Amino acid sequence: MKIFAGEKIRFSARKQSLLYRSITTLKDSDFLHKSVLHTDKFQASLPRLKIPPLDKTIARYLDSQAAVLCNDELEKTKKIANSFLVTEAPALQYMLLEYDKANTHTSYITKFWSDMYLADRRPVVLTHQAMLVFKDSERGPLYQNPIARTTNMIISCCRFKNSFKNNLLFPEVYHLNPKKSDTDRFRNVIRRMPNSIATYCAYMFKAFPLDMSQYKNLFNSTRIPKSSVDELQIDSEAKHVAIIKNNQIYTFDVMDDQGCIIAAEQILSNVAHIYNLPKTKGPGIGVITAMPRDQAATARHRLELLGNAESFKAIDGALCVFCLDDTAINDPHHYLKEVLSGPCENRWFDKSFSIITDQTGQTALTFEHSWGDGVAVLRLFNEVFKDTEASPRISYDMLNADKANLPTANVRTLHWKLDEQLEKEILPEAVRKYDQWRGKLDLRSAQVKDKLTKETCKHNGLSPDAVMQLLMQLANDKVHSRPSPTYESCSTAAFKHGRTECLRSATVQTRKFVESMRNADQHSKSDLLAMLKQCSEKHNQLTKEAAMGQGRYSLIDRRCIFGRPAAFHPV
Repeated sequence: MKIFAGEKIRFSARKQSLLYRSITTLKDSDFLHKSVLHTDKFQASLPRLKIPPLDKTIARYLDSQAAVLCNDELEKTKKIANSFLVTEAPALQYMLLEYDKANTHTSYITKFWSDMYLADRRPVVLTHQAMLVFKDSERGPLYQNPIARTTNMIISCCRFKNSFKNNLLFPEVYHLNPKKSDTDRFRNVIRRMPNSIATYCAYMFKAFPLDMSQYKNLFNSTRIPKSSVDELQIDSEAKHVAIIKNNQIYTFDVMDDQGCIIAAEQILSNVAHIYNLPKTKGPGIGVITAMPRDQAATARHRLELLGNAESFKAIDGALCVFCLDDTAINDPHHYLKEVLSGPCENRWFDKSFSIITDQTGQTALTFEHSWGDGVAVLRLFNEVFKDTEASPRISYDMLNADKANLPTANVRTLHWKLDEQLEKEILPEAVRKYDQWRGKLDLRSAQVKDKLTKETCKHNGLSPDAVMQLLMQLANDKVHSRPSPTYESCSTAAFKHGRTECLRSATVQTRKFVESMRNADQHSKSDLLAMLKQCSEKHNQLTKEAAMGQGRYSLIDRRCIFGRPAAFHPV
C-alpha cells in the first residue's frame, strides 16, 4: 500500500482507539491530481447492459435495411427475418440470456467482443488501429521542439499512470449540465455515499458515470501475436518507456521502485541522447507487428528461439512507446496518412498506444483497439495535452542552457539476433507487402468555413452529427446513385464493461432527403428543411438507443456473432 505525503492513515480497534502515522513516498508532482472521489467510486454500481427482446431486435434490423434495399430485396429480407424469429431465434435468445445470467460480473458482450478482435488474423494496422492528433503547443517553439515535447509527454503519462494506479484519477463522468454537477458539492455528496449506490446518486445530479475497467490496459500493455488467437499482456511492475528512432528500439527507466518519477533532467538527457544519435538504421523489428497475425506469431516465435526473448519483454512491458520520425510534413493529408500507416520499421503497432512525434514537434497518438475503446484513450489524450501545456517540466532552452549540467544519459539499446532467412527474406518481404498495402490508402478532406458550422446546425434545430452523416450519404449518392449502409460508433461506457454500439446512420429519412436533393429545385426550401429536421430527429433517436445498448450493432451485427451455439464457448 502506498501512503502519500502528509496523509494520515487511521487504524481502528474494537474500542475505537486510533493510531495515526504519516509516511512520505510519492510527491504531489508525481500525480496529475488527487481526486476526492476514488477512481473506482462508481464501478461497483454501474448498471449492466440489458439484452433486448427478439421482436425489437428484428424490427430495428428491418428498419435499418429499409434505408438501403429496394422493395423486392426488402420483402425477401422481411420473410427471412420473420421466419428466423419463430424458428431458430428463440433457442439462441434463450442461450444468450442464460449466458448473461451466468456472467453477472460483466457484460454479455465483453468476452465475445474481445475474442472477436484477438481472433482476427488480419494485420492490426489499418484494421484495428485508430489515431488522434495533438494540437501544436500553445506555449511556442521552445515547447514544440520534439525533444522537449517528448520529454514532457513522458512525464505527463507517468503522472496519469500514478494517479490512476493509486485510485486518485478523477472518475470519468458525463455531466449533462456541468455547471450544476461538475462541482465540489457534487463530489462531496457522492464521496459520502456507499460505492454500491454511488452511480444512482450521481443520476440525481444528471451526472452519468462511465465504465473505467479498460484503463488498466493503457500502460505496460501490448497485444501478443499467437496462432489462432492473440493475447493481451500487462507487465504492471515495469518502470521504463520505449523509444523507437531510426528503426532501433531504446528503453530507459522513468520511475523508481516506489513509482516516483525520476528527475525531469534525466529524462530530458535520455531523450536528447536518443534523438541525436547517428542516423544508422536499426533492424526494424517493428515490421512483424504489421504482418498478418499468424505470420507475426511465427516470426516472433522464430526470433524468440534465436535468443530475443528479453528484448521482446522490454518492448512489451514498456509503459508506452514513443516513435520519433525523421519527417517534417506540412500537408495535412500526407501527415495523417503517415500517422495512421507510417513506416512499420519505426513502429510497434501491437502496443496499447504509441505517441508519434516528427521533426517539427507535430505529435499524434495511435492505439490498438482490442483492449479498449475511445473513452479511455481520449481521456489520456486530453489529460496529457492539458498537463504538458499547464505544467511542462522541460523547455528546449533548458536543454541548450544546461546541456553541460545534464546527467549522463542512461539508455539501453535493444539488441536483436537474426538468422539469414529473417534478415534477407522474411523481414524485407514483410516490409515490401506492408508498403504496397499502405500505398493503397488515400485520405482526403475538405474544409467549408463560415457556411456550415456546428452553430449554424444548432441554430436551425439540427444535430451537427446528423448533418455530417447526411453529407456522407449525399456524397455517396453523387458517385454511386444509390444509398449505402454507414456505420458510426457509439460508446456504451455508461454500463459495466461496456464497449461500443453501432449506430446505423443510413435511415429511411436520409434516403428520402438524398433522393429529393437529386431534384432540389422541385422542392421548396421549407420542405427540404422539414426533411432535414426529420433526419436529425431520427439520428438523435438512434444515438440515444445506441448509447443505451439498444442500437443496431449489438442487436444485429453483434448478435449475429453471438447468436450461434458455438459462440457461447468463447475461445
